[in-house]
Amino acid sequence: MELMAVHGYGGNMFGFYGAKRKYIYMTINELATGFGYKSKKGIEKLIQRNPYLLDPEYSVLTTLPVRDYGTDVLTSTINRNGTPHSVGYHKAKQQYQEVRVFTKRGILEIGCISKTKEARQFRDWLYTYIEKLEKAFTRGVIAHTESKDLQKMLHDAVYHAPAYVDKDNTSKAKALINFNKLLIKIASKGRTAHKKEMTAEEIQQLEHLEHKTITLLNEGHDYQYIKSVL
Repeated sequence: MELMAVHGYGGNMFGFYGAKRKYIYMTINELATGFGYKSKKGIEKLIQRNPYLLDPEYSVLTTLPVRDYGTDVLTSTINRNGTPHSVGYHKAKQQYQEVRVFTKRGILEIGCISKTKEARQFRDWLYTYIEKLEKAFTRGVIAHTESKDLQKMLHDAVYHAPAYVDKDNTSKAKALINFNKLLIKIASKGRTAHKKEMTAEEIQQLEHLEHKTITLLNEGHDYQYIKSVL
């Protein structure tokens, strides 16, 4: 299960998780916030009164990342002759926590039996937004890929770009790191600085920006120009 989208409603951001690009889930914590409860205990009381909500067609227990330790580090290795060899990430460690997530049926069921003043409007918003996500999955618009080949292309574009070809390898490596930071920031609209925390929609935007950056680098433009264009 992976984070597929993050969307704002009522001043809060809500995460939508997916499995096999077709099943939508939300956590008990976020549903509690959206439906106007002070904590997840509000939803847990609904479950006590309606134990069928524990059935797998309504909700399941799963583990999701809840916190990062450290930061991602972009690395670039260099051959003995000084030419670039490869680029990669050392990922920060994550802590996982078991949490109850609700299926589409469970989400809408909570909306129907909840008696809070926020319930109806939040349920209506969820119904509309989940439909949009499902259509996006069907069309294949959302594709959460690792983009390893594209990252290698960006690496090569920086190292061989007219603007950087005369720089030493340390300067080129720093330029690549700056480009990656910039593109992740733009694609996620400043939501995260780490690629592994990006949603599928944000990854798709990142890939578009990487393609555009590679083209601009090949045309001879430097970081400052590309930053202003993007």
